Amino acid sequence: MKKPFDLTFSVGPTQISQVVKDDIAHAVANNFLSVSHRGEDFTQISEMTVNALRQLYNVPEDYRIFFTTSATEGWEICARNLVEKEAFSFVCGHFSSAFAHCLNSWGKTCHEDVAPWGELNDHLNVDIPQTAELITLCHNETSTGVTVPDDTIQKLRQKYSDCLLAIDVTSSIGACNLDINQADVWYFSTQKGWGLPSGLGVMFVGPRAMAKSKAMLSKHLPQGFFNFTNMEKQMADGKYQTIQTPNILNIYLLGQQCKRLQQTGLQNVHNKTLVRASDLYNFFESHPNAKPFVEDPTVRSPFSLCIELGEENLTHYKQKASQQKIELGSGYGKLKKTHIRIANYPALTDTDFEILKEIFES
Repeated sequence: MKKPFDLTFSVGPTQISQVVKDDIAHAVANNFLSVSHRGEDFTQISEMTVNALRQLYNVPEDYRIFFTTSATEGWEICARNLVEKEAFSFVCGHFSSAFAHCLNSWGKTCHEDVAPWGELNDHLNVDIPQTAELITLCHNETSTGVTVPDDTIQKLRQKYSDCLLAIDVTSSIGACNLDINQADVWYFSTQKGWGLPSGLGVMFVGPRAMAKSKAMLSKHLPQGFFNFTNMEKQMADGKYQTIQTPNILNIYLLGQQCKRLQQTGLQNVHNKTLVRASDLYNFFESHPNAKPFVEDPTVRSPFSLCIELGEENLTHYKQKASQQKIELGSGYGKLKKTHIRIANYPALTDTDFEILKEIFES
């Protein structure tokens, strides 16, 4: 297989920086890929990453940190561990909808508030049934380019304080700050904002979610092997292990990324992400052949920009980029033939974005 491109603006898997490539080389040279996931070497790697995550995002001590295979698996785990009968999902694109479908597939009743693609739900003016045990939302809906403002999450938490809240942060974490206390479960994959290869998921699980799972288990409700109790046992007593054979390489890489972000300052990274996003939106708003898909500037994603081009312009600019060995990320689903999505993550440099603009300027 030949090298597909030199630079990608895909929203995930996204560009891998040289420093991460150096980490991969170090892991290979030191045989990290072959250590036993039940041995002391892996325990050291896992413990390092758990502690680095906890420090970077100020994850409270009573929140558990679990390694999974993906955010998609996170849907399944939440459905089995947190919902006996009913849930409520805010849907504003493909991925938030997929979680609702996952809940339904497990025989749960999932009430939905559905916003049109390119718009955001009115989270605080929706009637959520008192029977709902879990509220789900996507912090950054990658398919459409909308983002839930942080103050909306805080107000939603206050309004429905008796209900569990699970938030997908796959395409925002690693490029933003988060208040972990504002939800019971945060889950993500690492191939987007973290700038790592695909194949690793992470969950931050709070005490109320742990208690709910254990209460369901005591009722002998089916949770499968991957229940929070089993997952907690593997991590406990200084083992820092997983039920499955984990992605050891990515766990190591994630720990290294956390350390770098800690040195840079997570708020500094977040601020730079916002500044670059503003510059890019201004650029495309003034472009004769392109415009941001999301009309409301207050809910536009600073992490994964969705830009409307039209089918003919899309073909033209993609071909032009390809000639320079650059990949433009495609729109998702029904937007695939008319839109592009642009990653705005720390792995991409200011120079990379100047190159992107040049493609659209000439």
